[in-house]
Amino acid sequence: MKSKIILGIAILLCLNTMGQTVDYFKQGISPQVALMNRFGDYPVDLSNGLVDISIPLYTIQTSNLSMPLQLKFHASGLRADEREGLFGIRWALAGGGHVSRIIKGYPDEYYPFNSQVNNPDYRPDFNTLFGTTSTLYKAGGKYNSRFTGLYRDTEHDVFSYCLPSGKSGKFILDGTTGYSMPYEPLNIYVSGTPKYTDISIIDDDGTTYRFGELRTLSDKTKIRYADANEDGFYTTWHLSTIISANKQDTIQIDYKKPTLRTDSWNKTLIISRDLHDNSAFQNYSGFKTVLYEVLGELLTENYFKQRDDRDKVDYSPYAISSIQFKGGKSKIGQIDFIFNDSAQQPYICEMIVRDKLNNLIKKVLFHLKKNLSGKLNLLDRVEFVDITNLNNSAKYVFDYYDYGSTPACGDLSANSDWWGYYSRNGGWFLSDNNIGVIYSDDSGNSKYTTRAIKAENCGYKQSDVEGMKIGMLKSIRYPTGGATQFHYKGNLEGSSLCGGLSIERIVNTQEDGTDEIRRFAYEGYAPEYLRSRESNLYIENEIEWYMLKDNSLHLHDVGYGRYIQHTYLNTFPNQYTEFHSNIVCYPTVTEYIESEQGISHGKIVYNYNIQTSYFSYFNSIDGYSDFIGYGNNAYKHGYVSPTDFWQGNNLAAKTIYRGSQKVKEHTYTYTPYRKRRMYDMPVFRYRHHNAFIQSGYGSSAQSELDMIYPDCVNRTFAYKNQEYSIGTDRLVREVETTYYDGSPTSTITKEFKYDSTYFLLSEEKTTNSDGNIITTKYKYPFNCSNFIEDVYEEMVSKNILSPVVEKETRNGNAYQTTVTNYSKWGTSFYPLNITYAKDGYTPIPQIVYHNYSSQGKPMYASKDDAVHVVYLWSYNHQYPVAAIRNATYVQVCDALGGENYVKELADTTMPNPSDLLKINNLRTALPMAMIATYTYQPLVGRLTETDPSGTTTHYVYGSFGRLKEIYIMEGREKKVLEQYNHYYRNQ
Repeated sequence: MKSKIILGIAILLCLNTMGQTVDYFKQGISPQVALMNRFGDYPVDLSNGLVDISIPLYTIQTSNLSMPLQLKFHASGLRADEREGLFGIRWALAGGGHVSRIIKGYPDEYYPFNSQVNNPDYRPDFNTLFGTTSTLYKAGGKYNSRFTGLYRDTEHDVFSYCLPSGKSGKFILDGTTGYSMPYEPLNIYVSGTPKYTDISIIDDDGTTYRFGELRTLSDKTKIRYADANEDGFYTTWHLSTIISANKQDTIQIDYKKPTLRTDSWNKTLIISRDLHDNSAFQNYSGFKTVLYEVLGELLTENYFKQRDDRDKVDYSPYAISSIQFKGGKSKIGQIDFIFNDSAQQPYICEMIVRDKLNNLIKKVLFHLKKNLSGKLNLLDRVEFVDITNLNNSAKYVFDYYDYGSTPACGDLSANSDWWGYYSRNGGWFLSDNNIGVIYSDDSGNSKYTTRAIKAENCGYKQSDVEGMKIGMLKSIRYPTGGATQFHYKGNLEGSSLCGGLSIERIVNTQEDGTDEIRRFAYEGYAPEYLRSRESNLYIENEIEWYMLKDNSLHLHDVGYGRYIQHTYLNTFPNQYTEFHSNIVCYPTVTEYIESEQGISHGKIVYNYNIQTSYFSYFNSIDGYSDFIGYGNNAYKHGYVSPTDFWQGNNLAAKTIYRGSQKVKEHTYTYTPYRKRRMYDMPVFRYRHHNAFIQSGYGSSAQSELDMIYPDCVNRTFAYKNQEYSIGTDRLVREVETTYYDGSPTSTITKEFKYDSTYFLLSEEKTTNSDGNIITTKYKYPFNCSNFIEDVYEEMVSKNILSPVVEKETRNGNAYQTTVTNYSKWGTSFYPLNITYAKDGYTPIPQIVYHNYSSQGKPMYASKDDAVHVVYLWSYNHQYPVAAIRNATYVQVCDALGGENYVKELADTTMPNPSDLLKINNLRTALPMAMIATYTYQPLVGRLTETDPSGTTTHYVYGSFGRLKEIYIMEGREKKVLEQYNHYYRNQ
């Protein structure tokens, strides 16, 4: 019995032995994070056949921070590995933030990084190759006594980030400092031992974003908003706190852990064949050799193993539950997200916005529905509730492409096309393939022959447009009655379908029932390595077995042999799409604008610079550029370089036609700016070793070392010196040409230059058709010095880089220089004065800021030392309630009873009637002053504005918080100054 158990384990491990490096670090990324990452890896623009589809929900606004929240839809086609997010299929909540990572090799923080690989000419030794591919990680990962320092990481983990500002990208680490790709002037830090727990990103305006921050809850328990994989390594850090550059305003985000179950079919076919270099494999009459005992059944009876298993995972990634926004230490408002916890899959069903006093500001409802098969959940409608009449609402209503027999997420993966998209006819691509196998004859002797292999559930692997369209948005009906319809086509590479969808037509139906049609025509291609589909789904490894005689098991002799293991994958491997997940790019897209009768109103032609990834194969350690293994070319391991992946697809030209006549043309030129290069070294282990030693199955480091070192190194490993370039594309030239009757009439050329450190705009030159040139130069804290006190070095140290300190504009021989001099007030930096100089004359301070509040609000300023303005603040420092001209700060404070009252007024949540009366009495107390006063509805907008003459302008807001009317009173008569009617269109 002991022998059978041991051998059974050996065969099981043999069947599952494959992979490039350590494959233990499965990713634990939530559907919401995966959805948002898709927008970064598969940008929504016409070069990818997509248009932006978004629904604005609410914008959080404090004095120094802004955070827009919206729903976004990615209409690129239903994937076989699709997962539902917080709003069902494909809708993502944009506006928060996260950092996630793909662990490459070992986790960056687990084993030290081998700095030698940061050299493009490095040739690895055995320790390097073995130490980054050993399967002994879970066995303890201890250093071997014969070879010290084996276990070292040779690959950078790849992190993805998403900020509320809209910035997103990837970064890799040098130590604990991150470098973004594409480059942004961000400060990125990771911290925590023995595992990374906290990540901070500081934007170029000094705003700090904290991810995975340890939070103390009201019940004193501590919690960290980070999701870990099954090995306990964090793979997602959720945005927890945003802090303004002046440290006064904060936005704090909290999360909950709703139960989430995810499962999928893991369909692979593993074929073991071609036993070679074998000794004593024969099945002799009466006894079996050691090698036959272990491999006989595998290679003679079960020569292929069809894995048709469902991978079931119960895990609970964090989902957003509330957002609090503060000014200083005082709360301004809060947003709560209410979940439908009755469903097995949790969904957000409500978003409620309240002010500091718990007054309802906005309420949004999210309604989901089942698709035709009852297996998928789709966002049916979004309702913006009238806060004055909760029975009234403005609705966005959605319809989707559907199919009655669509399976649930998880079951979709059983039907995949070549590129990993769902296909109603999808399946495995193996069908009636003849392969060589070993089998036993009637006498028990092993023989070699060719057998036909037919995998079950074979299907059509080409893309299925109707299958990919399932769950994709078909139409939006807007609150005003207008609608937009979306029509899709399959991506094309030449005349062949490729994975994914493109927008073919958009039909906008106006409120009067008329249609405007936007039709799109594409010319595109897929990278060559994505066209050779079969090889992408095929992995080949060589398995080596080593047996020692063990009399206790009644086996005979020593056994040694190798065989080939072929693994056929059902879905597309992500190694080809880690940096760009779109399959096809379109360098030319034509948008036709037509009426419902088919009458053309013109067209727009878009041309893009397409960046395709560099593809090659891993290198042999013997120096072969393309590695070739045993018997055929299948050991070649495909490699997609991350070098310059950040260049993306840039708009190169946009030409507008009215009818057949060209009316305007824009051309754009870009230059890549590279800041640094970093290298690592992925290793592919194409031979795996298994040892059966003495009385048991051995899988120790000593066994692996004995079988590889020193003679089999070059027949075990392949590697690649991999470059990550840290850089960005910048627009350097823009030309706008206007045409009349087909001939150019005017041209405006703009040229841009950037500083060499942070790649911020340093010069803009505009040349008009008449030859007039206007040049504007910009300077920032990092290339300026302060004439009063040196604060810029400290601003740069806090990554406050983007404020423009000096602006010089030249128009012909005339030029003007504007300088904003900053000073440090408390712990923050604010303008001290603004000086102007014309034509080289001495700069004159024209605006001087004399005083700021504790939260950085200007309290007292003067212009030309003649006009003095005092600002009174309230509503927790958020809004000015008075602007007083021709009075000094001391005069205003004395009239109000002292400076303490001015400070208390600023701290007040809402001024009461006595405060408003006291402010209005300044008109009498300061008769020479010109006073304007204001009132507000917090988080909505201004309610009244009373000018120095006493005329009051009123602002009226509709049920959904939008400005509706502006009026004044002339006696008893209401005089409307402006009215606003809000109409909806595709966002």
